[in-house]
Amino acid sequence: MGRAGRGGGGSRGGGFGGSRGFGSHSGGGSGRRSSFGSSFRSSHSSSHSSHSSSYHSYHSTGPRFSFYGSSSLFGNSSGSAYSSGNTASKVVERIVIKSLFFMGLIFVMAIYCFITSSDDIQKSTIEREKLESSSLVVSDTYYNDELGWIKSKSSLEKGMRAFFDKTGVQPYLKITDTVVEGKGSSFTNEEFNAYANDLYDKLFDDEAHLLVVFFEYNGKYRSCYVTGLEAKTVIDDEAGEILLDYIDHYYYSDMDEDVFFSRSFEDAGTRIMRVTPSYGWIALIIVLFLVLLIVVFRIWKKRKKLRLDEMEKAKQILDSDLNEFGTAGNTAAGQSASASSAAGGFDSSEVDELKKKYDGL
Repeated sequence: MGRAGRGGGGSRGGGFGGSRGFGSHSGGGSGRRSSFGSSFRSSHSSSHSSHSSSYHSYHSTGPRFSFYGSSSLFGNSSGSAYSSGNTASKVVERIVIKSLFFMGLIFVMAIYCFITSSDDIQKSTIEREKLESSSLVVSDTYYNDELGWIKSKSSLEKGMRAFFDKTGVQPYLKITDTVVEGKGSSFTNEEFNAYANDLYDKLFDDEAHLLVVFFEYNGKYRSCYVTGLEAKTVIDDEAGEILLDYIDHYYYSDMDEDVFFSRSFEDAGTRIMRVTPSYGWIALIIVLFLVLLIVVFRIWKKRKKLRLDEMEKAKQILDSDLNEFGTAGNTAAGQSASASSAAGGFDSSEVDELKKKYDGL
């Protein structure tokens, strides 16, 4: 027997206000879980004087992100790649700038997809210390499966042991289809809380364990956790929400039952013991860095162009001066030769010999 329909709603709660912590979720149905546009919370009193619970449901969809590429950010994409007057360096510049821009865009989209893929999981907002309890009686048993879901004990316990190693709280999983005889899934939160607390007392002689009860009946499921007094110093209301959120999240996956429970415990342990980073700031920093890089690159290209223009002007001035100097020299030589000839001093052969003589000096 495997888990039934994957759909429906979800609900959650946090502790009944006594020594132990308690929280619950519910869901199930024939299709995907429906979306909730609002949230609500109500408090309930329990027949157990040492417990309290609250109930709310929500669904977070996150903002949409769209990119329309009809035009280029750094030029007109409707025309040709470059005009006839563009040089090869300008083409290279455009390619580099566009490549940097699209690399940044791809990175931001990847960060966005990562964030939205896990935005249904409660964020961890506080630092927690691993539980070091001398009263903890470590159990060799990590679960009790009344529905025959678990096919691989080692696969399930791998994630549960990882949770234990990270938090110092030993978890225990109960999978069942009966909480209150004859009521199916119509029992109340108070009855669920009473069942879980009674089961905790039967299983453990300390207050350093975490008990998770997963109930499924006729296509609907409900899950809850109970933490001992000492365990609650680590598995507080927020940490309990994280664990139940991961169970909800992986319940609707295609993983086998033992794997999805294992992943739920392992991933929850990792998130519980560290503050969830804000990836939005990281993406913003990367975008600003890429913009700065593009600006610096364009400034460098402009300065390089100015230097090349200055060199070209200097070359033109130098060539102009040399041409003027050569023309003036030829004119002066011609005038000197004419004067000499007019004076009757030398003929052309004598001038050539005299030139050779001075050239040989």
